[in-house]
Amino acid sequence: SKAMEDASGKDLSQFRLWYHQAGTPHVDMTGVYDEKNRKFSLHVHQTCRPTPETKEKKPFVIPLRMGLLDPNGSDIPLPITKDGVMHITKTEQNFTFDHVLQKPIPSLFRHFSAPVTYSYPYTQKELLFLMKNDSDGFNRWDACQKLAETMLLKMISNDREETNESFIEAYRTLLTDNTLDQAMVAEMLRLPGEAYLSQKVNVIDPDIIHECREKARRNIAAHLEKEFIATYRSNKNNNPYDLTISGKASRALRNICLSYLCALEQPDYIELAKSQYYSANNMTDKQAAFINLAHCKTDTIREEIITDFYETYKNDKLIINTWFQVQAISPLNGTLDNVRNLLLHPAFDPKSPNDIRSLIGAFASNSKHFHNPNGRGYSFLSNHIIQLNKTNPQIAAWLVAPFAQWKKYTANRQQLMKKELENIRNQEYLSTNVFEQVSRCLQN
Repeated sequence: SKAMEDASGKDLSQFRLWYHQAGTPHVDMTGVYDEKNRKFSLHVHQTCRPTPETKEKKPFVIPLRMGLLDPNGSDIPLPITKDGVMHITKTEQNFTFDHVLQKPIPSLFRHFSAPVTYSYPYTQKELLFLMKNDSDGFNRWDACQKLAETMLLKMISNDREETNESFIEAYRTLLTDNTLDQAMVAEMLRLPGEAYLSQKVNVIDPDIIHECREKARRNIAAHLEKEFIATYRSNKNNNPYDLTISGKASRALRNICLSYLCALEQPDYIELAKSQYYSANNMTDKQAAFINLAHCKTDTIREEIITDFYETYKNDKLIINTWFQVQAISPLNGTLDNVRNLLLHPAFDPKSPNDIRSLIGAFASNSKHFHNPNGRGYSFLSNHIIQLNKTNPQIAAWLVAPFAQWKKYTANRQQLMKKELENIRNQEYLSTNVFEQVSRCLQN
């Protein structure tokens, strides 16, 4: 940054706080429209949580690229800036826009203009509007994610809550509007993951989060079955492998549709996945079908595909790591026992960090089974951390991370995770790497 400062003649000392202050800034934002004077005011307040080395943070320089949408979905010219970028430099600031003839909806942090989190009191109606009309692709995706997050969190807090009809209709629009970019649609159709949702609740119950997300997937698939199958067929791969942007986008959209259809657990769609698996001329399509079939509840089909995938790619170590990973993240019952068996598989090298990440690390990311209330997942991981501490303390320390937020979980899980962390810490000859990670977890 010093070279850039010298070349530009600008003082970048405040900008360098990004290098010196840890943590992710959060920006609280509110908007007020003055109908009489045709003005829109945006109030911003930036904060950053204390970290061990810095209790009180100085304000960052935060680039804010934004737009204002009129009721027709068109961008309103912003005379305050030529390129739509303003700079938040104080703890609190106000930006006022003149000549705004109608109440606008702000589109904030376009193009992901700053690595921050932010909040704005959007209504569901406003998020739906942004999802359909924003000229910024990133913010259309972000509005869709916020809608999905709100719906899922309501389901998590109230198990009687159903999938929102307005959200389903918004998904229907995505699937039927042929003018939209296929890659963007594919990303917008992905629901927020379980790990992300876990960060949004006060007390984490992995079972409820998993069940609610799967319920939402099934409900969406059931309501939009015709649209998913039509979109899948219109993007079916009948041509030679196409490594263009449009080809990649088509595959992404086709495969997200396949995942929703397979969530219905109907024989026709399992056969559709099998057909794609055996006819695929590229790994993207092959792997997408493999994941759906490897997590299929029909034993014969699942075993057939898992065996075939291994026999086909057993000489390609990177692909076999995927084979391990897909089985380790399975939501099916018996996954931990299967992972234990895979540890004995001749293709698994217990000394290989990549193999360890692909099997043991992947299982630790499987919230349903790693966080099983019986505690078997926790003891499985802690035992491997203790073993690896002797041979590869770096990978052992990396495996401690799934225990890091143990205090956010339900009381029973807290006790079980704390017990395993203390067991690891009490081991004789514990490496510095592992000791530091475990101690940090227990002090957290």
